[in-house]
Amino acid sequence: MPKRQFSNFWEAHIENLPAEHEPILTAMLFKQGCSGTTQKLDFSQSNLVYDAVIEDKPFIHVVSYFQIDKKEAVAPLLQEWIWENSPETQVQWVMQKEKDYLEEWKKYFKPFKLAGLNFVPVWRYSSKKYKLSSSVILEPGMAFGTGHHATTRFAISGLKKLGIKLKSKSVIDVGSGSGILSVVAERFGAAHILAVDNDPECWREAKKTFNLNKTKKSKSTSKQLKEITKQYDVTIANIIDGVLMSLREDLWRVTRPRGYMVLSGILTTGASAFITDFS
Repeated sequence: MPKRQFSNFWEAHIENLPAEHEPILTAMLFKQGCSGTTQKLDFSQSNLVYDAVIEDKPFIHVVSYFQIDKKEAVAPLLQEWIWENSPETQVQWVMQKEKDYLEEWKKYFKPFKLAGLNFVPVWRYSSKKYKLSSSVILEPGMAFGTGHHATTRFAISGLKKLGIKLKSKSVIDVGSGSGILSVVAERFGAAHILAVDNDPECWREAKKTFNLNKTKKSKSTSKQLKEITKQYDVTIANIIDGVLMSLREDLWRVTRPRGYMVLSGILTTGASAFITDFS
């Protein structure tokens, strides 16, 4: 298969656009060959109930994308529309280089070591260099899975601190994503790990991760947390604090008395309130 050739493209940054004009303007731009648009949104989360609220603002910032040969025809039409309909709006054209972003980010994703384990992207893994029993092989996909995120690293450190308490124990990984924490729990000696997520893509990604790492004690389920009836010695949940709060009763329910919870994703600013409300 011939290697794909990448070319430049234009971004039209349309700033200070009255929000009510956005549907009309973007419809006009698509008629002129626009490849797509994005809008910068501001949102807020006022409490531990994870229901982010998009802030309605009278003026917005829209970015439209055009093939390199489209600007000459589109730029004057766009400027004319602005003069006639929204003189307070400004537009700036920025040329960008199209890249194969899948390959680009791979250049910067290097193996790292944490809690005594090697975290290695699959394209850098070699059995001669890394011992599988002390490694976690990563193939990041749609369900995340780089292991770099601060909350993931925090959860990994939490599992490491459990030490001997994790040996031969049962674990449930809630909001498992690509299953990294399940593999970590197995590497640290857990006897049985169940990965639970509400996204079907995560079920597929977790199974891929388990196959890559040749795990024997980790499995993914399509069951929702509320359907799980068994109790586990250790519950892992690396999810944003508002969702942890909404799952509080089920997280307690699936954790055995005198068991352990490793919770990650809690914002520092809300940590005290979370601890009080979650208890």
